[in-house]
Amino acid sequence: MLMMAFLMLFFQGCTKSSSFSKAVRQSNPEIEFKEISKKNHRWYYFTYDGFQRVALPQHAPQVLMKPWTEAIRISSSLSIGSDSFMTVNKLGLFNCDPENENQGVLITDNAIFSGLTADNLIGIDGYPVFHVYKDKEFNTNGKNKDSDVNHPFLVQYHPDSSVFLPLLSTDDLDYDNNVEVSDIMYENNEWSVTLKSMDNNRKRFDYITFSTYDNLTSIEPNKRKDMLRTESISEGEFRSKMTPEDMSHSPERVQQLLSRLPKDFTYYIQLSKQNTGIQKSYVKSDDLSNPDIMESQVLLGDTYSIAIFTDGTGFFSGALKDRYVLNNDYPVAFRLPKLPKNFTYGPLIIEGDILYIAWEESVFYETGRSGFLSVDLGKVFYEDE
Repeated sequence: MLMMAFLMLFFQGCTKSSSFSKAVRQSNPEIEFKEISKKNHRWYYFTYDGFQRVALPQHAPQVLMKPWTEAIRISSSLSIGSDSFMTVNKLGLFNCDPENENQGVLITDNAIFSGLTADNLIGIDGYPVFHVYKDKEFNTNGKNKDSDVNHPFLVQYHPDSSVFLPLLSTDDLDYDNNVEVSDIMYENNEWSVTLKSMDNNRKRFDYITFSTYDNLTSIEPNKRKDMLRTESISEGEFRSKMTPEDMSHSPERVQQLLSRLPKDFTYYIQLSKQNTGIQKSYVKSDDLSNPDIMESQVLLGDTYSIAIFTDGTGFFSGALKDRYVLNNDYPVAFRLPKLPKNFTYGPLIIEGDILYIAWEESVFYETGRSGFLSVDLGKVFYEDE
């Protein structure tokens, strides 16, 4: 939640996204953007129990705007091994499958998804693991009492059996059941979390780190609690872990990917890597309150690097799986279909030749319609060779 609150600083910048690619062209006239033709992409929107194909996002049925923690929306993505997944908040886990006529399958478990907020997919020992919590300020649904009784804050998915298993709950950290893990991050085999509770009707926040000698997924459930090494940290220490680093500290592959952007452009990126999903954030700006900052999702795969901004302006370098390297590894610029006002692109993943990227309708902290766009990058970049 802390990271999402940080992103709200950029909300005004997102409203200006329609002019971003135009500004890139004007400041760097030699850039040629590959456009996505109608035959190379498909739109889908989420319903209350699945997803359907639609001609355009604005044609999806209207829904009630809800706080983003309570809305159906794609909240994170992960490519691990030969599979790719996206958490669909309040619905389930979307398994990307280009061979499926609907481009994928939604795996559901009401006990986990209906009453909790799901996000932050990462890969642990070859398994997808994600974070769940209850936002008690907005979630007043009394139907799912189980979500109030020591629900897990980490869940593991087993692709072979399509089963969701709880990994850890607050009891494993020696905290009461009514405490929520509202923020979590994983880096260098260490977890850092925010523990949110109420004390005499006042919010209380505690911050800890924990780790294990072995991967959580390989430890027997009844032994996990005893295997945890925990340490309290200060609010300042936790915030420093969550604060974006300067863009100059980002990996060289990222800087090369975005090298075609004008030097004076300000932007913020969320970076994840194939197989781990571990996210790091970087910012190119001296003023974090600058309303012109644009946000981008960046994914580093084994053979490629890709960045897509919220308006659909994108850059790709390297090669899709089993394809040749494009443009001598110099970034190729492209432009996803333009979205209507108040719509933005979000988390992305690539499975084979197919790009999956989230889209959603949002106004400040509330989200309305949402779904995903699938794009055949093989046809876009290689023209089917």
